[in-house]
Amino acid sequence: MPPAIISHPALKTFMTTWIQTFLQANPVTTTLSRTARWDKLKVDIQDVARNYCSTFHAQCTGQLRVLRVRASQARAAYVAAPGSHHALDALRHTAADLLQHRRQQAATDALRAGVLLHEYGDQSTYYFHHLHRQRQQATVISYLQQQQGSPVADLCTMHGRQQADSIIVNFFSADSPTGMFRQLPTDLSAQQSLLSSLDRQLPSEAQQACEGAEQGITLNELQAALKLCGGGKRPGSDGLPYGFSPSSGRCWAQSC
Repeated sequence: MPPAIISHPALKTFMTTWIQTFLQANPVTTTLSRTARWDKLKVDIQDVARNYCSTFHAQCTGQLRVLRVRASQARAAYVAAPGSHHALDALRHTAADLLQHRRQQAATDALRAGVLLHEYGDQSTYYFHHLHRQRQQATVISYLQQQQGSPVADLCTMHGRQQADSIIVNFFSADSPTGMFRQLPTDLSAQQSLLSSLDRQLPSEAQQACEGAEQGITLNELQAALKLCGGGKRPGSDGLPYGFSPSSGRCWAQSC
């Protein structure tokens, strides 16, 4: 998603309505967990945003083409009849419309240039070190196996790629019993040994304030935290920059 269009009001309204429709059409059930719905939402957002960007670019190109044709026709009409007030007014209006379109395009280009400068501008040292670094041949993974004795997924076939997706999800997912981010049991003896070795401890009131309420983080607290995320940052592994979260409104926080 180009960062330059995140602040567009039309995109905010469109994505807010679309996310609300998605959440209503995909409720959390026994077959669709909250984590699975969250992953599906992020993938669908990328497709919707990509289609929006293509449509937006096509509309801008079409508008510029129409303005140029109108300006050419108005110029030809004025050259044919220099004394016509109607031809002169038409030429002025088309020139003003073309100038306004160019100013909007320049503002968008300036925003995009600022984002690119913020993300990639200060990398001269990295560039020269990269020139000195010896290039290595890319490592291509053709097969994937979860563990010894398990089926091998051939990444050159569609079925194998689907198997690889399941292997990767099971390896990282918190819902998987063997996932890397699953919740592990706490060793109470080790915990007590660590806490007893501390010289200072928080009072009970401070402990309760740090741990928070039993019901967990509220929706307002989550929305406030999303608003504090800085804009213009490089997107994460899901392809969505931080600036997209606050711009999508309350429905984005409800899906977390």
